[in-house]
Parts: sequence; C-alpha cells; structure tokens
Amino acid sequence: MGDNYIEIEGYILTNKLGEGTFGKVYYGYKHDKPDDKVAVKLLKELTKDQLEREVIHHYDCKHPNIA
Repeated sequence: MGDNYIEIEGYILTNKLGEGTFGKVYYGYKHDKPDDKVAVKLLKELTKDQLEREVIHHYDCKHPNIA
C-alpha cells in the first residue's frame, strides 16, 4: 500500500471514489479482513437538519450494499 490512505476505526480507505455536498466517499477494506471491501462516506461538519436529510436520503436508497 502506498502512503496515500486513511485509517479510521478499523478501516483502511485507499481511494477517493467521489465527493458530494456533505462529504467524500472512499473505497477501502476492514483492517482485519482485507477481502471485505467497503465504500465509506466521511461527512463534513453538518447541522442537525443537514444530517437528518443525509440519513433519510441514504435510508431511502433501499440498496443491499448501503448500510
């Protein structure tokens, strides 16, 4: 692995996949299970209303790979 990665709460994030209004999405894997690939959205500092809208938006996606 190169020097450009983020390690956060048991995950290694290796590539930025995209960026939206409320944060950036990174590709990565669990530190103890490198075969378990994930996409993690790191949110910017949000107001309570912004956070609520973001949670509702992702909840409404109804996709098996979005938690």
